Amino acid sequence: MNRIDLSFQNLKKRGEAAFIPFLVLGDPATNHTLEIVKAIEPYFDLLEVGIPFSDPLADGPTIQEGYQRAFASGMNSDKAFELMAQIRQITSKPLIILTYFNVILNRHGNPATGIQDFFNDMDKAGVDGVIIADLPVEEATDVWKYAQTLGKYIIFLVAPTTTPQRLAKIHQYAQGYLYVISRLGVTGAQAQLSDLTIETIKRVQAKEKIPLAVGFGISAPDHVRAIVKAGADGVIVGSAIVDLIKTHQANPSEMVRHVEDYAKKMKEATRRE
Repeated sequence: MNRIDLSFQNLKKRGEAAFIPFLVLGDPATNHTLEIVKAIEPYFDLLEVGIPFSDPLADGPTIQEGYQRAFASGMNSDKAFELMAQIRQITSKPLIILTYFNVILNRHGNPATGIQDFFNDMDKAGVDGVIIADLPVEEATDVWKYAQTLGKYIIFLVAPTTTPQRLAKIHQYAQGYLYVISRLGVTGAQAQLSDLTIETIKRVQAKEKIPLAVGFGISAPDHVRAIVKAGADGVIVGSAIVDLIKTHQANPSEMVRHVEDYAKKMKEATRRE
C-alpha cells in the first residue's frame, strides 16, 4: 500500500485531518531544510516539497522568492533528489513532490527518457507521489501509466472553476488525495477564508470518493478548523511557512523554532471535534 493511503486511513481512525506543510527544497539552504523537517516531523502527516523552478505558474511571490533563495544556495534538480533521499531518512511519512512538467520531461537533459528517469529517481529517493501543477488530466496519460509501474501517485488539482465533466475525468485517474485549490489565483497566505473555499469543498466532496486536501491561502488555525468542519480530509500550508523562513532566515535557530511552533499549532487544529 502507498504510504499516502495508509496515512489517510490512520488519520480517519484517529479522528484527525492531515496537516500537509510545503517546503521549498534548499530554502534558504540544504541544511536548513533538513533542520526544519526534523523539527516539524512530529506534527506533519504528509510532506510536500517543491523542486525550485524558474517559471512556477501556479505560485505567488512568496514561493517564487523561496525558489530564488534555493537557487542562490546552489539547489538544482539533482541536489533536490539527493535532499529528498536525506529527508526519507528522517521520516517514514508520505513525501510528495510539487513540480512542473518541464522539470520532469527534461530530467537528466533528455526529453526522450525524462519521464522514466524522473520517476525512477523518485523511487530511489523514497518519494510517494507528485503534483504536476501545469499538467492537465487530459495530457497526463503517459505520465500516469509510468507512475503506476512504480506504485507512485499523481496528485491532481481541482479548482473552484473545475466543471463536473472534468471532475469525472480526474476521478478516473485520481489516487492518494485531490489537491483542492481554495480560491482563484496563485498561492499566497490570506487573512480570511472565503466562502468559495467551503463551497468548493462541498461540491467536490459530493462527486469524489477520495481524500480532499485544501491548499492556496491557508495560514491560520481558524482556517484549518473551518476547512475540517466543512468535510475536508487535509490542509496544505505553503506560503505561510515560506514567509516565516524568509522573515527569520538571518537567524537559523529562530527560523526553525518559529516554523516548529507554527506547525504544532496548525496540527492541533486538524483534530475533529
